Amino acid sequence: MNNVLGIACISTFAFEQGFVAVKQALRSLQHRDAPYNVSWSAAVKALLMIEQGRLSDARESVEGAIADVEKTLGAQSLSAGLLSIVLAETLYEADELEAATQALETGSFIGLDHGIVETTLAACAIKSKIFFSKGMLEAALGILEEGESRKDKGQSGRLSLALRNERIKLLLRANRFDEAKGIAEQFGFLNARARVQGVDDRDATLEIPKIVRARLRIASADVKRVSADLTPLIKRAQDCGRERKVVELLLLMVKATWIDGKQLPAFRYFARALRIEAHNELYRTFIDEGPEILGDVVAQILGIGTELDDLAAEHVDRRLLRRLAEGFGIANDAKGNAGSPRLTNEASVAMTKRELDVLRKVGSGLSNADVASALFVSEKTVKWHLQNIYRKLNVRSRGAAVTAGRHQGLIPS
Repeated sequence: MNNVLGIACISTFAFEQGFVAVKQALRSLQHRDAPYNVSWSAAVKALLMIEQGRLSDARESVEGAIADVEKTLGAQSLSAGLLSIVLAETLYEADELEAATQALETGSFIGLDHGIVETTLAACAIKSKIFFSKGMLEAALGILEEGESRKDKGQSGRLSLALRNERIKLLLRANRFDEAKGIAEQFGFLNARARVQGVDDRDATLEIPKIVRARLRIASADVKRVSADLTPLIKRAQDCGRERKVVELLLLMVKATWIDGKQLPAFRYFARALRIEAHNELYRTFIDEGPEILGDVVAQILGIGTELDDLAAEHVDRRLLRRLAEGFGIANDAKGNAGSPRLTNEASVAMTKRELDVLRKVGSGLSNADVASALFVSEKTVKWHLQNIYRKLNVRSRGAAVTAGRHQGLIPS
């Protein structure tokens, strides 16, 4: 019963109550031969820590639990598989992708028919993100779609809701905006007054459509309402002690303010996220937001001195910044500082697919309005992409961008 209560506390963010329930469960099992129940207590404890953002603590806890389970139930037991999925999430956040893959393989026999929403979601989401990191987008989407197609027993669609959110995030990272928006429309995410399937009275479900809408607005450069939408979500996550979610939301605020031309607020939101990362292992939460804007932010912070002295005063860890720069593929100079926000392997890597599309359309002689029509985006979005292109090519006009693009082989001569 205490384990069940602990599981319920994961999605309601009642963390202290959850830890008390786990402690009581372990106490009641202390003199019983019940290794399976003990393993569940260990998994619940680690999942509570993960939801808080305490990935390092969760990893240490679950690694000890796996060692115990392997002695009592064996490495191929259901309990070992369950704990391995939890371990995979901590390994993934630490950017240990091969180890995370191996842990998922250990727990793969659990499939989608065992465990709880949190472990099934973790297994699907992590595997899909690893596929995406290897350039295997369709395989990544297939994993999420398979998860959605299963019956979400007893959860009123909560698993499917979360997996659709993951699918939209991946599509946006792949610059497939229309598909992402289509899914959001299909399942009612875009109607703030609609009752979306899988949403109940818990913040864990209520926040998902709101965050999806914010992501879509950011992707279309329509950011005026994003701050007002995300600020209460950030406060609520802070009040609940969900530091992992706070980082995700802060990074969305970075993107929105950067697009809006407000660099200093963007830097400050980013500094807040970095301070949380300094005592948690949330590296992939940063990297998985993509390099298109965050890479520019990191490069600017590393490359500019006096204008950002106030950030240094806020104890921004430059070693962490350099690690993120490496993860985003930002070129460093001989002193280890980032220069212009340009990624390694030439400007073609620095350019997003959408930016290259815009540049090529401009190079073919289309006006901004014609480019917008051809790409099914707003003219405002085209202008924003052009500003990014100018910055990355170190030019100030359409003509100069086209010339530089041809010179670097980005568009045909």
